[in-house]
Amino acid sequence: MSFEPESLKQRITELEAENEKLRKENTEISNLRIKLSVHDAENAKLKAKIKELESENVEFRDKLMKVKQNESLINNTPIDNTYTSNNNSSNFNSGADYYKKLSQEK
Repeated sequence: MSFEPESLKQRITELEAENEKLRKENTEISNLRIKLSVHDAENAKLKAKIKELESENVEFRDKLMKVKQNESLINNTPIDNTYTSNNNSSNFNSGADYYKKLSQEK
């Protein structure tokens, strides 16, 4: 590289232009990081809400199953267990078994 004043001025101009470009990119990156943080917070809230709704859904399925079991005991009809939760599978027939024992004792 020569040390001529014109070539130095040209190099300074090039470096200033590159510096300005890098500053703009840094600003853009900073703005994107802020947006990412906002989206991450929104995602965390939505994931928590999904978990809450899934839990409520399980509760409602369990309640529906209990209603269907009671209805089945009253009407003596088989139960459609399409909506049973995994949590309730061990106690599924306990009401029906009790009803059978009760009717056999009569």
